[in-house]
Amino acid sequence: MRGLVLILFIVIFKGNLCSQNPTVELRGAWVATVANIDWPSSKTLSIKEQKAEIVSILDFYQQHNFNTLFVQVRPSADTFYPSKYEPWSRYLTGSQGKGPGYNPLKFWIKETHKRGIEFHAWINPYRITNSKNEKLHKKHPALKHPEWVVTYGGKKYYNPGLDKCKAHIINIVKEIVEGYEVDGIHFDDYFYPYPVGGEEFPDSMTYKPFKNKYPNINDWRRENVNQTIRQLNESIKKIDPNVKFGVSPFGVWRNKKDDVRGSDTGAGVTNYDHLYADVLKWLDEGWIDYVTPQLYWSTDHPAVPFEHLTRWWTDNAYGKSVYVGHALYKLNGDNKVWQDPDQMVHQLKYVRNNPVASGSVFFSHRHFKKNELGFTDSLKVNLYKYPSLVPSMRWIDNHIPSAPLELTVKKDQLRWKHKRLRSEGKENRYAIYVFKKGGLKQLMLLTDKRKINISDVLKSEEDVFGFQVTTISKTNNESKGSNVVYL
Repeated sequence: MRGLVLILFIVIFKGNLCSQNPTVELRGAWVATVANIDWPSSKTLSIKEQKAEIVSILDFYQQHNFNTLFVQVRPSADTFYPSKYEPWSRYLTGSQGKGPGYNPLKFWIKETHKRGIEFHAWINPYRITNSKNEKLHKKHPALKHPEWVVTYGGKKYYNPGLDKCKAHIINIVKEIVEGYEVDGIHFDDYFYPYPVGGEEFPDSMTYKPFKNKYPNINDWRRENVNQTIRQLNESIKKIDPNVKFGVSPFGVWRNKKDDVRGSDTGAGVTNYDHLYADVLKWLDEGWIDYVTPQLYWSTDHPAVPFEHLTRWWTDNAYGKSVYVGHALYKLNGDNKVWQDPDQMVHQLKYVRNNPVASGSVFFSHRHFKKNELGFTDSLKVNLYKYPSLVPSMRWIDNHIPSAPLELTVKKDQLRWKHKRLRSEGKENRYAIYVFKKGGLKQLMLLTDKRKINISDVLKSEEDVFGFQVTTISKTNNESKGSNVVYL
């Protein structure tokens, strides 16, 4: 900034300036681990190589202005951290029960938070194996308690109808929340497994004692999942009320032909009828904080159109956050619709224009790296050119942090003070905004420091005439703005 003369004014800024892009928008990506989809890329990597891949992934998302990652830490009843309940995951070393020599979950969280990105621990509740040939570690709970296990479609699952299985899953989640600074716990669409043609899920004996109370076995199955979700939410919030709990269900709750509350769709499988996941009840009861429906279809799909389902989920959010799940893996696939580079761009813009939707989540990392149809590059220079704040959840925490004070410029640096209230934590960050010609207020940078080089804020921006700073709490609540300094 040499040679630039700064003339400072302290003003009271009234009214809201429009922004070039949303300043509050969740931008997430799923980092899957099943069969080494995303990380680790091989089961034979050294500690150094595994950590290097984590750092590379996180640098990538920081550079692309993402603010949230969903990382699978328990893919199949085995873990990416030392657990007293289940063995180390085979995906780390090739052998279930064999540790990698460090704690991957701890490293993931440390490096994610270092970059100002939220970390949501993604687990699958019931799945034990992915195929018939998988061997379990000799101390695996499924071998210690064979009565907990059912086999369906050649795969093994914990029986969702057993209280001991529910307690086991709850203990797993409590272990994570108690031991690690996760920002969220995330479940995907694997509740009861997807139907296998010609095969009935083998839980008739478990159901038998409940037959009088639940004449329809499907109602009993739904109640089993309801109990698990409710108890998980209670357990999580008891340990740390600020940890978010969310799910990414299959994209259709129910078809309208089966339920007047359902979507006007023709899905062959639904959450309610086939996976026994009554997601609307969970939202209505406040048992989950957000939902990320997997809307993995195109905008003009005849049976399950993306736009209709986006509206349906936001119309049925019960005041909770909706992050739309996008099928990045389909981009440039065999279907002609997905060979159009504008398909995904249109979906993102549609979500942004929905007044209830709070952002987008993509599956998965490997497809970002491929840069199919140039989408990744276009995201960086267009829709995700600037950072975005993670949406706050006022039902979790409605405390607004105190604002920064005395914003000034000294030696080509923006500097400010912040007098925290006693009720505030020490984990605040600061959002740096610029004012641009044409009445635009643009979020440029997030930092945990109280001074920043102006050149780091401006980068290649033109027509900037002022700066302002706000405080962002750990739960993503934003303070009022500081004074504005003008160039």
